[in-house]
Amino acid sequence: MPEQKSFTFRLVIILGFFYVFYMFFVLATSVYQHYQFGSEMSSIEQEVGQLRESDRKKPQDIAYYNSPQFKTLYAKESLGKYEPGEKILALTTTSPWVQQGEATLMTDTLSSSSVLNQSNPVQWREYFFGQTLSLR
Repeated sequence: MPEQKSFTFRLVIILGFFYVFYMFFVLATSVYQHYQFGSEMSSIEQEVGQLRESDRKKPQDIAYYNSPQFKTLYAKESLGKYEPGEKILALTTTSPWVQQGEATLMTDTLSSSSVLNQSNPVQWREYFFGQTLSLR
């Protein structure tokens, strides 16, 4: 009989261990789900704040898009319509005064020792006003 008592005692201890382990597992998953819910809730609150800000700006945007200044700007930029007597200045990427050709760096033609042997004012003058690119 005493052996029966120890087997029952062991069985109760083992079942108690599994019950405590199961409760710890349930608690850990509950805490993790609560953490995920909190982080998702904060991101949703941030998104709601952004939507409220954009909603607050809507009347100002509508007023701007209905303004004569926007209509004039849109006509000029998108449709190419200009006011009578308005002069247009067109800037091109290539200038007729710039000679086009293959460019080589001055470091290819000058050695560092020849530059360092010059006086400091001459070096600064060459830095600001000298020819940094030479055309072949």
